Amino acid sequence: MTTEPTSITNPALPEYAQTKPDSFILKRGVPPSEFQPGVWLHLTSFKRGETTAIIEVRPQQFEVVGEKQTVSLEQPLVINGQKFAILTMIFPDDRGAWLEIDTQPQP
Repeated sequence: MTTEPTSITNPALPEYAQTKPDSFILKRGVPPSEFQPGVWLHLTSFKRGETTAIIEVRPQQFEVVGEKQTVSLEQPLVINGQKFAILTMIFPDDRGAWLEIDTQPQP
């Protein structure tokens, strides 16, 4: 008797609508992403039930350690002295995390 192997697949992370068409989406579990030329962001940690996350700001994608910042809806991301608002923070109950960051600096 032979049995067919059972394939194992992870469900895709949910997608969410952006609040601004030119905003930057930062997801947990993906490699550092380029926010601006020479500025790479990585969502390093978050806690479900809380309203903060830690983002690492790097000068290049790999092989360097960046500056870690705690961000929230009230506490913007600061890059080269400019503040970028966190527009949305979504931490689904099952897994993953999703942050939307404004690409235009705050005045």
